[in-house]
Amino acid sequence: METKRLLIGLALAGLIASQAHTQDAYLPETISPETFIPKWDLDDTILKKVPYRPLVAKNSAAILYCLMRHPLTFFQLIKTKACSEEWQETFKNFNAQENSYEHRFANMIQKISQEKQLLPGMSEIVLELNKLGYEQHAATNMGEKDYQYLVGKFPELFNCFSHVTYVTYDNKKKKIKKPMPEYFENVVKNHNNPTNKECCLIDDKAKNCKAAQEAVGWYSIQVPGNENNAKFLTRVLQERGVQL
Repeated sequence: METKRLLIGLALAGLIASQAHTQDAYLPETISPETFIPKWDLDDTILKKVPYRPLVAKNSAAILYCLMRHPLTFFQLIKTKACSEEWQETFKNFNAQENSYEHRFANMIQKISQEKQLLPGMSEIVLELNKLGYEQHAATNMGEKDYQYLVGKFPELFNCFSHVTYVTYDNKKKKIKKPMPEYFENVVKNHNNPTNKECCLIDDKAKNCKAAQEAVGWYSIQVPGNENNAKFLTRVLQERGVQL
């Protein structure tokens, strides 16, 4: 039993790891709808994951089976930081039976990925910026299916985003995601910005903010990645003249 718990713990620690966050802002002195486009990360910036321990406990047998039966695949997906849709597709392809351990594990991953809640105050900031006339985009490492699920769950919030960038793949099936320079280059390539407004990535990860600055010259705001996001972001925006 203890070995089983240890294996599950190690697997989930790699799969759903919590990270220490800092906060920072690289911005112009003033911000206005005429000159500025916020590009929003979602996970740990606007959204938080629901408690997953009950799901893990309920599916412990499936987790252990998949870890023992498909260890190389399991840890390769962890190593590449695969998005939830890759986990789901990979393990469902191992077994066609819908009641199999592989399917149970894949369905657990889907629930963990999709059943999210809003971090306090963050949707209000997005909605207020929308009222003030700001064009806003989403720049996420989610797959399209997970994103569309959240559009249905939080329609008022997600309707504020006029342009969305997901995880994509190149012609060699290489995954393109933040913080890869290609991700940000694709955003610029695929979104025509005739007004040449300044873009700003709002993200909880320093490496993503740094990559956005270096690859395409964006501004950035690194939020702390927790329930203090709204407080920090409100202060930063108000200091630049945004009336929140």
